Amino acid sequence: MKALHRALVLAALVLLPARDVIRASDIAGPWIQVNRPIVSVQLGFVTYSDGDYYTGGSDGMFLSSTDGKTWVQRDAGYTNYLGVGAAGGGKVVVYGGDSFAVSADGIGWQQVPQPSPDAVAALGFGNGVFVAVGYSGSIATSTNGLDWVIRRQSDGWENFLEVCHGQAGFVALSGRGIFHSATGEQWDKVYTVIAGTPKHCVYGQGAFLASDENGDLYSSSDGRSWQLTGKRLPSPATKLLWDGIQFIAVMTDSAQAYVSTDGGEWSPLRSPTSISVWDAVSAGGKLVMVGRGGGIVSGLSMTNLDTASAGIYGSLSGIAAGPPGVVTVGIPSGSYRVAFSPDGFSWRGLPLSLSSRPTFVRYSRNRFLVGGEKGGVWTSTDGQQWSAAPINRSVPLRGMATDGQTEVLVGGQSVLLYSTNGVDWVPATGGHNENAITYHSVVWGGGKWVCFGQDTGSGTFILLSTDGKAWTRSYLKDTLLNGATYGDGRFVGVGDYGIVVTSPDGLTWEREPPPLPDRLLSVTFHQGWFVATVVPARGDTVLPGVLLSTNAVEWVAGPVQVRRGRGLRASGTSGDTLWVAGDDGMIFRAGSIQAPTIGLERVGPVWRCSLASPQRVDALLEVSEDLLNWQPGTLIVNLRSQFDFQLAPSSAASREFFKAVVR
Repeated sequence: MKALHRALVLAALVLLPARDVIRASDIAGPWIQVNRPIVSVQLGFVTYSDGDYYTGGSDGMFLSSTDGKTWVQRDAGYTNYLGVGAAGGGKVVVYGGDSFAVSADGIGWQQVPQPSPDAVAALGFGNGVFVAVGYSGSIATSTNGLDWVIRRQSDGWENFLEVCHGQAGFVALSGRGIFHSATGEQWDKVYTVIAGTPKHCVYGQGAFLASDENGDLYSSSDGRSWQLTGKRLPSPATKLLWDGIQFIAVMTDSAQAYVSTDGGEWSPLRSPTSISVWDAVSAGGKLVMVGRGGGIVSGLSMTNLDTASAGIYGSLSGIAAGPPGVVTVGIPSGSYRVAFSPDGFSWRGLPLSLSSRPTFVRYSRNRFLVGGEKGGVWTSTDGQQWSAAPINRSVPLRGMATDGQTEVLVGGQSVLLYSTNGVDWVPATGGHNENAITYHSVVWGGGKWVCFGQDTGSGTFILLSTDGKAWTRSYLKDTLLNGATYGDGRFVGVGDYGIVVTSPDGLTWEREPPPLPDRLLSVTFHQGWFVATVVPARGDTVLPGVLLSTNAVEWVAGPVQVRRGRGLRASGTSGDTLWVAGDDGMIFRAGSIQAPTIGLERVGPVWRCSLASPQRVDALLEVSEDLLNWQPGTLIVNLRSQFDFQLAPSSAASREFFKAVVR
């Protein structure tokens, strides 16, 4: 007999005492991680069959969905990267690095050895046949996903990249040419590469269309006779699709695509959401894209894509909150990203094309302001629609502060600007003129402005002002600071090697005992607590990601843990909520919160999970035999309203209890 246990749980992070740091008994909070990427690296493929979408990726992650919006984790039996998959004929097949896993429903799986030692580069399905092509030139086929026949031996010469199916049979793309087979059994090389490497192909409107690494397009009506069309995509595609009406060239950013009814003339389309795309499918009346950081977007078309998983990953350099919501900025895999959340839970990458790396974000004068590495400034009143602001500077911008009336903007080459209207920026007086000095932080508090900067030396330049316009200079020797704040009547600065300095007036500074020998990158003051973010330099397995103090002298470890070299880099406050962000797309919040209410029940053969909340959340089902020891079970991504799903067959236990928790 099985019992159903309904529960509402707001997950808390627990940190074991770190070396040399006393654990606080009363931590400001609660602390919640509000963005946790589904996978550490990426989702590598997405496919569709018989009403279900499937995707897999890093860490053996495998998900299925009936609508492309809400996804359920399934166990395919792997912990390594699932980068290749295909579905059709009532079966889904995934490649796990040395074997195939085959399932009829995405729940129960059977593993079979791969027929060749050649690593599988792509899987395709058509006319009742699965085709696997390898990086070293092998081709194998199967009619059921279990029994495979090698059709072409690997030769180390042809490195296959993709396979697709059309009315004339199968087409496989190699780095050195194009192959064709009518049934999947006999393969012929029908085109030899002259210039670019063909990488993507699709069948639509009675013909095959392929694109190469340069964006050049190739076409064939029968899969055997190929020709360059003389047309080129504006940029190389990540995937070519046919949605039944038009061709879609998906770019590396889901915010941008190109469409064509004939494969010749292409028009741009913009999407309202942005992820870094690795694969895409157009099937079942939906367009679904997956990619880095577990990003998933889906919709009826490019112009109405919605975010299931924001795919926020990489290093986040800033975070700020205001009445419209929360904005974070960062650098995922070389691109420049701005992400927005109306509630701190449901995140969406924005389709922006920033001209330089964003370095910080602030909320001031009823708008968000982002500063860039090359002097760019972008503003938004709602956190979603952004416009570039003329600043007439091409140097790195590092920080901004306000007293509610005047704003001060600082950056490289001694840039020190102020504005009284939020539009026109005027150079302040009294600062330095040396190009080697970078002002990285500015703080207002106690009726004073304090600016911090450094050059190639070992000290920190300090500027002081009462109006943000005229400044006086001082210097703090042998102290390299990274961030500063004001609270409880004192200025506090933090830096490398655990440096902490305090001052009651911005003039006289005292060096406090370092709480940790690690890098402190930012500090803010929130509801009586100084909160410093940490990027660990030591080899410990885990270390505190934040330090907390009521006096900036005695510090305790906060309830967030990070690993060496991957820490928290930015912080900000809004009302009674504190926000911190950093590497690997980590975003935490501390403060009061209205807990989402999750319902869980058994309805006939399916489970029903419901959410009585405007937020979207990732939910985790946990299972127990005794109500004391709970084990993580099924992950539900992007739960909204009500969702029905099936679970894998249960254990042999006589009783099992289940609860749904916010992940």
